[in-house]
Amino acid sequence: MEVQHDPRTGRKMINQYMIIRELGRGTHGKVKLAFDTASGEYYAIKVIDKEPRGRRLRPGPGPLHGRLRIDVDKMEKVKREIAILKKCRHPNVVRLREVIDDAHARRIYLVIEYMDGGEIAWRDADHLPLMTTDRARCVFRGLVLGVEYLHYVGILHRDLKPQNLLCSKAGAVKISDFGVSFLSRKMSKHRLDHAASAGPADEERELAKTAGTPAFFAPELCYDEVDQPLPTTLITPSIDIWAMGVTLYCFIYGRVPFQATTEFELFNIIPRQPLKFPQHLDLAPLDPDLRDLLSRMLDKDFRTRITIDEIKHHPWVVKDLDHPNSWAKETDPACRPSLTITSQEVEHAMVPKLRQRRGFRATVRHRISMLSPLTSKNQRQQQQQQQQHLHQLRLGTARTKSSLDWLKIWQ
Repeated sequence: MEVQHDPRTGRKMINQYMIIRELGRGTHGKVKLAFDTASGEYYAIKVIDKEPRGRRLRPGPGPLHGRLRIDVDKMEKVKREIAILKKCRHPNVVRLREVIDDAHARRIYLVIEYMDGGEIAWRDADHLPLMTTDRARCVFRGLVLGVEYLHYVGILHRDLKPQNLLCSKAGAVKISDFGVSFLSRKMSKHRLDHAASAGPADEERELAKTAGTPAFFAPELCYDEVDQPLPTTLITPSIDIWAMGVTLYCFIYGRVPFQATTEFELFNIIPRQPLKFPQHLDLAPLDPDLRDLLSRMLDKDFRTRITIDEIKHHPWVVKDLDHPNSWAKETDPACRPSLTITSQEVEHAMVPKLRQRRGFRATVRHRISMLSPLTSKNQRQQQQQQQQHLHQLRLGTARTKSSLDWLKIWQ
């Protein structure tokens, strides 16, 4: 079985984590609220199925996988998200605590920092904005600091949107969901161990893929040549700046700035339709500084689009700060301690998922199969090795082979 049950409470257990309830579901899996019985803290556990339907599949390595098959594309995104989260140490980026994985299990578990406020609430059922301008400014500042840090360490998020911003009840905002993000050697401005990043040739191939949510695509991503790969010269940090502009627009108006009935139509509208500021909504007149900021973030030309540093010093962003210049300097990523995470440290974060002990009937069936003349000598040896390995895991003397090992994600 993939999960155990606490005999006292009847709740599901994943290692020392007690599952409380489901927080939500996304494209790549469920998110559960869990209680760490060892530390007494709450965490969010992202449960990812390795073998969904309708995707390109490949058999898992080794004879012990049985019928388990692995979705190659999906697991590539998972390993990228793990590698990136392991490198992030910032107040406005969610933290990854550990990864629980077993090469022979169907699911992988990412134990992530729990944000008790959930997703940012930015519009109601009628698609009207829920945020005040002051609240939107506060949330946006947290987004700016998080993106500034990501770009500093060489990470393009590529899917910034309100749904990927989590908040605490205290009001802190953090960026989440790095499944389509990209870690680049070229972008990094200080020395990091890029063991999990791509090489130059891999960077070119990865950047040629489109990723993210179409409504938040920058104009340069709406490439006309559908059958041709996206030119890598167009993939710059400016695509995140554009997505930040769309996100801020959502906070103010409760809707995205460019809408269409089909994705093809949307890709024609985004590069060509002028930015409009709705007048029919029952909202206060738009602040001229805010209008200027949105116009510069949603500049169609990525070469003249506003930069992160310029955003941090923009009058609307720093409007309610007593010492804006001091704030800009204190939050500069260059002032934070250098971060180096080796591949060995990442590997140690892969925690084995302990399996439940065999029940009486399973034990009887196992012993009968061992005595059966149809069971070959090699099969008996494999079963004995598996028993010994599981016993070592319970004693803490062996490392579980991860389903991510065959992807060589730490090389």
